[in-house]
Amino acid sequence: MIGNSLTSPDVCAELHWAILFPQSSSLHSDPPGAEVILAGYAREPSLLPTTAEQLGRVQAFFGLSKSLLAKACRVQRQTIYDWYAGNFEAEGENAERLQQLWRLTERLSAKGLESVPSTMVQRKRQDGSTLSALLSAEQLDEPAVERLCDQLGAATIERRERGAAALRGRLGWKDADDESRAETLTSNLDSFVDG
Repeated sequence: MIGNSLTSPDVCAELHWAILFPQSSSLHSDPPGAEVILAGYAREPSLLPTTAEQLGRVQAFFGLSKSLLAKACRVQRQTIYDWYAGNFEAEGENAERLQQLWRLTERLSAKGLESVPSTMVQRKRQDGSTLSALLSAEQLDEPAVERLCDQLGAATIERRERGAAALRGRLGWKDADDESRAETLTSNLDSFVDG
């Protein structure tokens, strides 16, 4: 039992690590007397999000299906569902892999890269590799993933610039305002109902 005279989390290593890494700890509640240790030791929620939060961020950023997310995390698909449901948290090597993927997404986002469209995840590069394969590799090659995300981001911008809105701009057409959009919608609905 932890006594009230203890003032440092270093005295109880298990409590110290439970505070720093709550999802990978088997310590689910603070032991008696822990409030004294915790009083001067602020928990930093942004330091380490829950397993479900990390999963959601990785899945959304890379445009992964649950199956591809499971491959990237190197776990069974059912484990992904269990993590999302909060049935248990990632531990050990699984937690390390997920944190590596999560930190990579945070670093790519901080660079200003947008999320990868889901249609691009399995698109082959010139060398035959895919983003999905890079993310699923036993050893995650972060620089290669970063380079590919840069390329995919540039391709997405290029595709957007070739899109209909860009063409209207190049032709000098004005963007439709809300009123003209509403008129067009009403006209289309009338012709649909009458037709």
